[in-house]
Amino acid sequence: MTRSALLSAFVLFTVAITSHLAAQDEPGPVAPPTYSGGTRVTGAVSRATGAIYELSNGARFVVPAGLPVGTSRILNFGTATGFRAADVDPHFTRQGGTFAFDGAIDATRAPVEFSIRARGFRLPPRTRLVLAVEVGGICDARHTRRISQVLCSTWQVIDAQYDENAGRILATIPSPGGFRLQFGLLPQTETPPPQL
Repeated sequence: MTRSALLSAFVLFTVAITSHLAAQDEPGPVAPPTYSGGTRVTGAVSRATGAIYELSNGARFVVPAGLPVGTSRILNFGTATGFRAADVDPHFTRQGGTFAFDGAIDATRAPVEFSIRARGFRLPPRTRLVLAVEVGGICDARHTRRISQVLCSTWQVIDAQYDENAGRILATIPSPGGFRLQFGLLPQTETPPPQL
């Protein structure tokens, strides 16, 4: 073997070993941190990893990676009180507990997912499964509960679904308002209420 052929073989061997070692050092996808607790959990979410918030009753809120939340934003997820079904719609029937997520997030790129445990759920005929999402709106005769100095509590509904295999009611939310969340049933109508 000539000297130049030996040098070429050595260079190729070195490049192959270096490439192999570099490929082993590349980090793979990072799993999102999971925060679990009783009726309330607090944890940091970052754009790189997202986060999962779980309560002991089976409620789960998943923030996917890639959303504009910064590098370490502290968020809270937990049970809530003070919900009145008539504030959403006179025909609204609640399903499960009321929850609150305090992060107003622009999730149009990758919607957040909210779900609750509901084994054996059956959708009654002529109804639709929805998630009512509390958002800040204009105060008027119907909307009087203030959630800030200038805004009152209003509710928008988005379609939800039941995953029979997982035994969960779930909805994807493109823009959580940072307030309360409530699954429920509404009668099927020709013109559905406003969606988020």
